[in-house]
Amino acid sequence: MFEFIITLILMVVGLIVSRKFLGTIRSPIGLFSIVWNGLYALSNLSMVTYKSTSLATSMVIHATYLSVLVGALTACMFLKNKKYSKKTYNIQFNHLHNTYTYKFLIKSINFSVIVSLLGTTLWLLKSIQIVGLSRLLTLDPYQVRYLIEGNVPTIISYMMVFSLGTSLLISLIISKGQKVKIIHFLGLIPPVTVSFFTGQRSLSLWMFLIFLLPIILIHKKKSSPKKNLKRKFLIIVMLCSLVALFIGVGERRGSFEDTTVYQSVFSNSQLTKTYIYLTGSFVALSEKMNTWDGQMNGGVSTFTPLFKVMNALRITNYDQKLLDEIVTGRDFVNIPFSFNVYTIVWDLISDFGIVGLIIFLWSVGLISTVLWDFSRKKRSVHVLDVIMILVTFYLVYGFISSITSFIPIWIGFSYSIFTIGLSKEIVLRKINYNNSEVTNESFSFNKITRNRSE
Repeated sequence: MFEFIITLILMVVGLIVSRKFLGTIRSPIGLFSIVWNGLYALSNLSMVTYKSTSLATSMVIHATYLSVLVGALTACMFLKNKKYSKKTYNIQFNHLHNTYTYKFLIKSINFSVIVSLLGTTLWLLKSIQIVGLSRLLTLDPYQVRYLIEGNVPTIISYMMVFSLGTSLLISLIISKGQKVKIIHFLGLIPPVTVSFFTGQRSLSLWMFLIFLLPIILIHKKKSSPKKNLKRKFLIIVMLCSLVALFIGVGERRGSFEDTTVYQSVFSNSQLTKTYIYLTGSFVALSEKMNTWDGQMNGGVSTFTPLFKVMNALRITNYDQKLLDEIVTGRDFVNIPFSFNVYTIVWDLISDFGIVGLIIFLWSVGLISTVLWDFSRKKRSVHVLDVIMILVTFYLVYGFISSITSFIPIWIGFSYSIFTIGLSKEIVLRKINYNNSEVTNESFSFNKITRNRSE
C-alpha cells in the first residue's frame, strides 16, 4: 500500500507541474504521468496474485518517471525564457500555404487508404488459400497465426502498415481544425482485421493510440464549443472501439480460466486478462532485472530496425537471432505465469545501463515538451508534429515496450514525415510559381500602358 500511495503522489505532482507550467494536463508529461503512474499504482493493488516487485525495481520505475518529469521541467524553463521575435507574416501567403498543404495531405490519405485496403484484401485471399475460409473463421487465432506466419509475402504486410500513416495524418488534420471524409476512416480497418483473425492486437493498439494522441495533445484554446464537442465525441468513440477490440479479440483467443498458478479478484476472465495486459510488464521487469548480468547492448533493444539495417550492410555483426527475438517474442519470465514484455525500462537498461536510462529519458521529456509547445502554436500540419507524436507515443506505450523496436512503427511515421515534407516543398513551389506569373502579368500590363502613353 505504501508503494501505491507514493506512486499516486508522483502522479499528482506531475499533473500539477503540467498544469502550472504548461497551462494544461493535456501535454506529453501530463499524459505520461497518468499512464505510467496510474498503471503502476494499479499493479500495486495486486488484483491478480503476481510475484512482488523488488525494491530496486520500484526505485528504477520511479526514477524513470522522474527523469522524464525533470526533462519536461527543463523544457519549461527554456520555453519561459524564450523571447519570440516580432515578425510580420503575409496572411495571404499563410492562407494559401495551409490550403494547398491540406489538399495534398488529403490526396496522400486517399493513397494510403487504397494501399492498406488492397494489402488487407490480398492478405485475406492468401490466408483463405492457406487455411480455408471455414477454418479461418472457426480456428483459434493462435492456430491461424501459426499456419499463415511466414507464408504471407512481406510486401503485403507492409502494405497494411500504411494504416498507421493514415491514422496519424487524419488525426493531425482534425487536430489542426480541418475536416476529413468518413470514407477515410476505412484506412483503419486493416489492423483490426488482422487482430480479429490472428489475435495480434499490437498493430491495432498502435493505430488507435496514434490516432488519439494528436487530438488529445494538439488542441486550440479558442476552439468553438461545437468543435470541442466533436473532438470529445471522437475520443470517446475511439476509446470505445479500443475496448471493443480487446473484448472481441480476447474472446476469440480464449481465457486464462484453465490456469491455476494465480488468483484473481475478477470473476470475469476478460477483466483478468486486461488487468494482466496493462500491469504485468512491471512485475516481469522485476523478474528480468533479477537475472541481468550487467551486460549492455548499446542500443540493440531500443533501435532494433536500425541494427538490422547495419547488420545487412555488414557495419555491425550482431546475432540475427537476437534481433529477431526482440521483435517476434522475447524470453519469457515467470510472474508466476509466463510473460515476455518488460516496459521501456528493460530495453534502455539492457542497452545503456541505469545512467543511460536516466539521461535518455531526461532527453525524451525535454524534446517532447519543446515539440509539443511548437505543435500547438502552429496552424498547419508540420513535420515536427509527427516527431512530437512519435516521442510521446514512445512514452505512453512505455508500459509495454519500446515502439522504436518495431519496423511497422518506422514505416508508418516515415511515410507521414515524407508526405508532409513533400507537401511543403510542392506547396512552396506552387505558390512561388503563381507569384511569378502574377509578377510577369503585372510587368506586361505596365509595359503596354507605358507604350500607349508614349
